Amino acid sequence: MPRIDGLQATRRLRERGSPAHVVVLTQSDLAGDVLRAKRAGADGYVAKTRIVQGLRAAILEAAG
Repeated sequence: MPRIDGLQATRRLRERGSPAHVVVLTQSDLAGDVLRAKRAGADGYVAKTRIVQGLRAAILEAAG
């Protein structure tokens, strides 16, 4: 993001009372990063590596 990062944006949404649900999509799956996102107000957290693994598993399953 060009001006602020995702956690800052999430904090601003929460401070302004936005009803938006926030799911963080990031490279990191470190516990500390997950905790920081939750503290900022994120509703969910997904590491990109998990998406790739899930997609791979789905393709392999579909290929039979």
